[in-house]
Amino acid sequence: MSTYTGWHFLADPTVLAHDGGPVPPVGESISIDALPILCEVGFHASKKAQDALQYAPGPWLERIRLGGVVLADTDKAVGSRRVTLSAPVNIERVLRLFACECAERVLPIFEGKYPNDNRPRRAIEVARLFADGKATQEDRAAAWDAARDAAWDAAGPAAGPAAWDAAWAAAWAAAGDAAGPAARNAAWGAERAWQERRLSAIFREAAG
Repeated sequence: MSTYTGWHFLADPTVLAHDGGPVPPVGESISIDALPILCEVGFHASKKAQDALQYAPGPWLERIRLGGVVLADTDKAVGSRRVTLSAPVNIERVLRLFACECAERVLPIFEGKYPNDNRPRRAIEVARLFADGKATQEDRAAAWDAARDAAWDAAGPAAGPAAWDAAWAAAWAAAGDAAGPAARNAAWGAERAWQERRLSAIFREAAG
């Protein structure tokens, strides 16, 4: 493979994780004098937004192109050369809001079964406020605890931790009660596809 264009996250917008060197400006190419090894040596990126996010050490997103010697896996690739295509941008706020979107999409399932329990909805509301700096960490923690309690009330010990927020866990627990395995798997596949489309749009907008 000659080139591979994808997304990459940084913990610090000025520092490369692999060697602590400076992040090059847009359009600049840098390389290493070694064969790349996945997860060990070289520059990494992921084509899919969801894949890039799972490897994120921090909220700074950049678009890069890998070149030189490129090795690709199912969810990422590594190369001996990289070109910066977009400057790192902090997308923590939009990722928090995306998490709220995910939770809101399954919230009707929970509320359909527990119409008088507003704890998951309140958790989402507080999460949105927190993303905009209008709620404290204490507010967020209290709402998280309340939504986690709602998940516990709905499914007991089987209600595991939320992927995106406690509200997700509460609503998904209700979905688990309402549908069989095949229906849940189909719904999860459709949801993953929606998440990828939405995240990709968010990433493209952020990268300009």
